[in-house]
Amino acid sequence: MNTTILNQIIRRMSTSRPYFYSEADFQQNLANELRKAGYTVFLEYPLGGYHIDIILEDKGMFYPIELKYKTCLTKCLDLFKNIISLKNHGASDLARYSLWKDVYKIEQVKAKCREERISEGYAVILTNDKKLWKMKASSGIDRLFELFQSHQVNKVEWIGTKYAPDYQTGKTWYRAFPLSKIYTVPQWNDYSTGVGLTNKPKMNFKFLTITV
Repeated sequence: MNTTILNQIIRRMSTSRPYFYSEADFQQNLANELRKAGYTVFLEYPLGGYHIDIILEDKGMFYPIELKYKTCLTKCLDLFKNIISLKNHGASDLARYSLWKDVYKIEQVKAKCREERISEGYAVILTNDKKLWKMKASSGIDRLFELFQSHQVNKVEWIGTKYAPDYQTGKTWYRAFPLSKIYTVPQWNDYSTGVGLTNKPKMNFKFLTITV
């Protein structure tokens, strides 16, 4: 397993599943595709004090995979050809934070489980929210960890918030954390043009895979 192969498998899903109904739906379908490709797959596996979305085994090596699925409010067809809405997640800054938190999680698992033959891991986000793959027109509180291509990230800290480098909204804290190295955000991959979606401006899905 490597990033190129994983991306190919994800792209292949788009022919039959141009969109998913939830993150769990995405997880289950990716797991099925990985099994079809000949890999052994474990879901929600406890490792290093965390639950990992997918653990893939290939030739005696293990690869943790964390997934995020973030959508704009989008009309689509359900299993029975009825029009329903995909969830409007919004809060693109928190979506960025959650993906980098997955990167951090995989880093921690690799550090704690040095004897478990973990080669590398992958943090994947699939979305139709163009805010996530484009550079902001103006700097925001999450500018240090944006997800536009070629942006370099080595710490996840909030800028200009009351409790910077942390952030609080409601009763929830989003704490700053360091990463073990400098990550260069790779190119986003086209996933689908949303066949079956009814509102054209939001039908373009892309995904990003960060190798950890």
